[in-house]
Amino acid sequence: MTFGVPFEELEVGGYRLRVKRAEDGIALYSRFDGEKEVVKIAVDPNLSLTVVPVEPFLNPRRDVVECVYLRLDPPITVRAGGNIEHNTYIPIDFAVVAQKSGEDFRVVDSFVNKGVVPKMALYGVPTNGYICRYFLATPLQEPKVHLSPVKLIINNNTEKVATVRNVVVPLQELAVFYKPGTWISYAAPIIMNIESETVAEISMATPEPPSADFERSPELPKRGIDIVEFGRDFIGLKELVKFKMIWGY
Repeated sequence: MTFGVPFEELEVGGYRLRVKRAEDGIALYSRFDGEKEVVKIAVDPNLSLTVVPVEPFLNPRRDVVECVYLRLDPPITVRAGGNIEHNTYIPIDFAVVAQKSGEDFRVVDSFVNKGVVPKMALYGVPTNGYICRYFLATPLQEPKVHLSPVKLIINNNTEKVATVRNVVVPLQELAVFYKPGTWISYAAPIIMNIESETVAEISMATPEPPSADFERSPELPKRGIDIVEFGRDFIGLKELVKFKMIWGY
């Protein structure tokens, strides 16, 4: 089982993937749930199909999810003026990518591990909030195929002790790397700068692979974070690729 290489038949996430040549010369990609064919797509035979881990926004439907909502368990308490590094996980999706060498790619299928039901959450008020993939983030444990280790760097720039329970990460602040030939993936570190009791800034550290044998997953199109106003406050502010959690930590 491999990530990021062409395949003819492969089992991943509880599904069986298959590519075969049809009589009229086209290739047929299929995804099976047991014996049931749940996805069938005709593909140009000059394209190669690969499976790669990607940021968790392709499901339940592309362009719906805007952020990943991490609920830390247990919460992290940081001293005034202090900083801490916390190892945890983020969920990932699987993408089947069609591409000819050196050319643009197309995602032809995407899915999550069959044993996982993606949970959604609204961050903010019902009229102006962000739709998020919700995930209960626990400390680092034995790796799982559908989870990517990530380091959370928390800087408390206030004069008070802060307890961090929630971290909302915009999709454009996520980068996933994978090791071809294995099920190993890795997410670039996330930085949380606590500015006050009500505001924390979220950004991604420089997206570098953990070692030379890792490759970055395809950078899929992502929705931008706009300025959204309600009353006299802001829900989110995308400013120099920085995201503000207005409800604080």
